Amino acid sequence: MGSNFSCSACEGPAEPQKIRNETALKYLELAIEMGGDNYYFHRVKSLVEAALGNYESAISSAQRSMELAAQEDKDEFVRMNDKNIGLWKDMLLKQH
Repeated sequence: MGSNFSCSACEGPAEPQKIRNETALKYLELAIEMGGDNYYFHRVKSLVEAALGNYESAISSAQRSMELAAQEDKDEFVRMNDKNIGLWKDMLLKQH
């Protein structure tokens, strides 16, 4: 993984996207750590985690995003996060 990625080594079109999502997740975690504890970063982080199939982490990030969005009266983000949390909980149930 990393900058030595070779497309000929991937198994199909989903593999490059997975690598991009993993890289995005690292940058989002760094941004949050550096003082970006805001609803938007947590929202994007939740979407990336869900794209990677990490639904439990996605739910946790979406819940944090929802809390922060509610504090700033960002009702649309509260609704979007709530909807995604429901979808991801359903995905978890289907996995078990």
